[in-house]
Amino acid sequence: MGYRRRVAVAVSYVSPIGGSQREYEAEWAEDAHDSTGKSLGPATRYHAHFTVTLTPPTDEPAIYANPAGLFITDLDWTAKTH
Repeated sequence: MGYRRRVAVAVSYVSPIGGSQREYEAEWAEDAHDSTGKSLGPATRYHAHFTVTLTPPTDEPAIYANPAGLFITDLDWTAKTH
């Protein structure tokens, strides 16, 4: 079974906001290609703010599912227009 499109993601940066240990901002670009490798248009750039929390796993299933216990608890992102 093949795929219809593939999206390459290039992260520009992830940085804490104002010295916070829980709030971050990030920028990245997504570049989509069809199954032959042809570009489906220009890359789209994004900017996001998000909040994380650390909750160490307490049982074996949680360790396998998320060994770092890192969760994004709030996320807001938008496509950049230029």
